[in-house]
Amino acid sequence: MSAASEYAELLKLIEVSGPFISLPVFREVFPQGLIKDAPDQTRELREVYTEWRAARALAPHAVSPAQREWLRAVFLTLLEWPADLLVEDNAIPQNLSFFVAQHHETLRPDLALIEDGKPRLLVSLLPPAQQPDRRPPSTTWNATCAARMAELLHATHVPLGLVTNGERFTLVYAEPGQPTGFADFHAELWFDERLTLRAFRDFLSAGALFNRPPEQTLDALYRRSLENQQEVSTTLGRQVRRAVEMFVAALDRADRESSRALLDGLDGEHIYEAALTFNDAAGLPLLRRGARSAPYHEPGLPRELRRLHPARSTSRGRRPAG
Repeated sequence: MSAASEYAELLKLIEVSGPFISLPVFREVFPQGLIKDAPDQTRELREVYTEWRAARALAPHAVSPAQREWLRAVFLTLLEWPADLLVEDNAIPQNLSFFVAQHHETLRPDLALIEDGKPRLLVSLLPPAQQPDRRPPSTTWNATCAARMAELLHATHVPLGLVTNGERFTLVYAEPGQPTGFADFHAELWFDERLTLRAFRDFLSAGALFNRPPEQTLDALYRRSLENQQEVSTTLGRQVRRAVEMFVAALDRADRESSRALLDGLDGEHIYEAALTFNDAAGLPLLRRGARSAPYHEPGLPRELRRLHPARSTSRGRRPAG
C-alpha cells in the first residue's frame, strides 16, 4: 500500500476534527508508509488490554490500578516514552496548571512528558465512563475534557496533549493563533485495524517526539500542514477569481454581439452568482468555496462586471461605474 493510500485509509478509521497532518507532509515523513508493528509486542499489548477490559466494569468511574497498568504499557512499551521523562502528581511543575477564573476551575495534567525542563506533551487521565468529548460531571463549565486540554495547552504554551479514558486516546494540538485539532484513536481498533495502532505509535513515540529533526516533530508536522493548507486555499482563491473573470469576459462578448440584449435587466451581482453556478456545473465546487473569500464587491471582480454595462455594476450601495 502506498503512503497516499495508507493515509486515506487511516482517515477512515480515526475521527479528526480541525487541522491534522496533511497528505504532502505525511508522504514526506513516511515515504514508505508507517512502520509495521512487531507481532510479539502487539500480542503482549493485547493481553494487557484484555485484562483491563475485563476489570474496568468494576471501576467505571475511577482510574483503577488495572487502567494505570494498561496505560503504562501504552506509554512505556508501545510509545517507548522514557520513564524518567514522564512525571506525575507533585513532580509536575506548577507552571503547567491554569486557573480559569470565569469558571473557578484549575486545569492541571495528570502526567507530563518533559525533556530537559521543556514540556513536550501533557496527559489527562479519565475514568472509563468519562468520554473525552463530554464534559466532566459536577461542573457548570460546559467545556468537554478535550476542550479543557486545549485551554490548558494554550495557557501553558505546550502544543500537544493527550486525553484518554483507556479506550479512547484523543490527541490535541493547540497553539496560540492556530485552529485547534483533535484526532481520536480507539484502542479497540488497534488489534484488528493495525494501521491505527501504527499511526498512533509513529505519531507519538519517543522517537517521533524527541529524536526527529526539529521540522519533523509532531507539533512541527501540524504547523507545516497548516501552512500547506493555507497555500492550497490561496491557490484556490486565485483560481476562482480567474475562472469568474474569464466567464464574465465571455458573457461580455456574447452581450456585445447581441447589442446588449442578452443580459438586459441583470445587475452585476446576479451575473457573478451565475459565474459561481457555472463553476459548480463544471465540476469545480472547491472553487465556489474559495470564491466566498473573494466576494462580488471585492475590487478585482467588479472591473470585469463593469465591462458588461455601467448600470449592471450598481449593487450593495456602489455607484454606477462609468
